[in-house]
This record gives sequence, structure tokens and C-alpha cells, in this order.
Amino acid sequence: MAKNSTLPPAIIGTTTDEGFLFVELMNLELPLTGKEIYDAMLLMTFKFHVGSVVKTYNSLFGAPKDYIERLSMIVGDYLFICPARQLLATISEGQQNTWGYHWNRGIIYNDTSTFCYEKPCHGTELVYVFGTVTLWGQQFLPSDASLSRQIQTYWRNMANNSDPNIGPGGIEEYPVWTSYSTEVGAQMCFDIPIGDVSYNYRDNVCDFLDTISYDRSDALDSCGIVRSSLILILVALLLLVQVSI
Repeated sequence: MAKNSTLPPAIIGTTTDEGFLFVELMNLELPLTGKEIYDAMLLMTFKFHVGSVVKTYNSLFGAPKDYIERLSMIVGDYLFICPARQLLATISEGQQNTWGYHWNRGIIYNDTSTFCYEKPCHGTELVYVFGTVTLWGQQFLPSDASLSRQIQTYWRNMANNSDPNIGPGGIEEYPVWTSYSTEVGAQMCFDIPIGDVSYNYRDNVCDFLDTISYDRSDALDSCGIVRSSLILILVALLLLVQVSI
């Protein structure tokens, strides 16, 4: 995406556990071990970059104790968090009308068996933005209801005034949301307690992944996840047939 100082104001953000939902669904459906899924997905996603990806993550976070958890982290970084950072940098170049966030609050359901229970999975913040928790047969805790009102205020102000801080219930009631710049790297962290700011969120990983690039025809995208899942299922079925024979 080319740098353009005339791009409209934007709010761009991600959740902490963006990749968990997609990877855990594969883990539940495929008759493969976590290590087998991890190896296959990394190979299909990064191809000849796979060695440097494994080395970088191991150097930053240690050898994986849970391969599904580590794969979830990598998928979240590569498909969501780091491309979002790159987009923030592009739009904010030469202008101060871009705001970044990362969502770190998981929804607490009555059903604790839900695999995203208390995890900030992909799209979790939408329940707070639109206040639709009751559609799931749930009720917000008082602190979560307050968080929902906060994010709704920012979004409403953005829609009305092109700035999340300007409008009724803006900076008088909630913390000032600092606009994003590559020099400061400030992003609002939506969690409880309300009002924390993250600086240079996951820059150590994203600086590396930027060198691989996200605009690759052979990279794993949302369609690629489905395609790769089908390939893994086929491989698993072939293995089962061989064992049965």
C-alpha cells in the first residue's frame, strides 16, 4: 500500500489472541498431534522462510511447550497483528488522524468449556462495540459494561467527528486516545482496568516478519487456512488408511 497523506481517519486494531480461534478449530478437527499441525502449517505458510521463523520465535519466547499455542501466536502475528501495524504506519505517515488499539479482554461466558473462554480471540471486541452480549444469553460484569460504554463512546465520536476523543463523553470521561505514529507507537490497550497504553506493541516480532512481507501469493490468508486445513485432513486420512492396511 503506497503512503498517502490524504487517507481518511481510521481506527485499526487487533486482539491479543487473534490466531487461537483458527488454529484451535484445526486442532479439534484434525486427527494429528499439535506438533504435526505446527510443522505442516509453518511449512505451507512460510516455505523457505520456515527455519528463520522458528529460530526467531524460539529466541524470543523459548522453545514451544505447547505447539498449538505457539502456532496460534505465529498465525495471529503474521495474519493480523503485524499487518495491522504496517497499515497503521502507512496511514499515519504525515498525518495525525490514525488510532491503534489492541484488545486484551476476553468475554466470560457461562459455559466455561468454550475454548475461547476468557481469551481475547479474533473479533471479541465486536461484542463490546455493539453491546450484543445478551444475544449470546450472557450479561456483562459491571466492569465489562463500563468497558463496553468506553469503546462505544470512542467509536461514536470517531463516526461523528473523525476523532475518538471529540464528542460527548470524550476526554472528559475517558482517557485521551493518543493518535498513532511510528516514532511513539502508542496504541490503546482495551482491558480492565481501563486506560492503559501500549508502546511499540510486538515490535520485536513484527520487525522480523516485515522482512518476509505479507503481500505474498503463497502466504497463508483466510482462504489459505481453509485450503491448508483440507490438505491436512487429506494427509491425515491417507495416514489412517495406511495404518489400517
